[in-house]
Amino acid sequence: MTAARPAGRPGGAPGTIQWPTSGGGGYLPPVDVVSLGKAGLQGWRAKLADAVAGPVARRSRVDADQVQAVVGGVFFVLSVVYVIGTVRRMAGQG
Repeated sequence: MTAARPAGRPGGAPGTIQWPTSGGGGYLPPVDVVSLGKAGLQGWRAKLADAVAGPVARRSRVDADQVQAVVGGVFFVLSVVYVIGTVRRMAGQG
């Protein structure tokens, strides 16, 4: 049995992925990855994403919203790495 992989769906909204379910052959509601990436942008991170999004979008083929989502995703990953490192250091001290 193979693991379920993300499957893009033709005709779906840009920036959405529909994940197949493990049984029944149906689909879960679409995940808006742009909204997901932008969800964590608050304060100075949002200001940074706003400042970067326009120039990058003008020089590439992506929307400013997508650039902001990528910046938000990067900050999310950095936060996870920081928390994992902190937990490992705490576990090593005990």
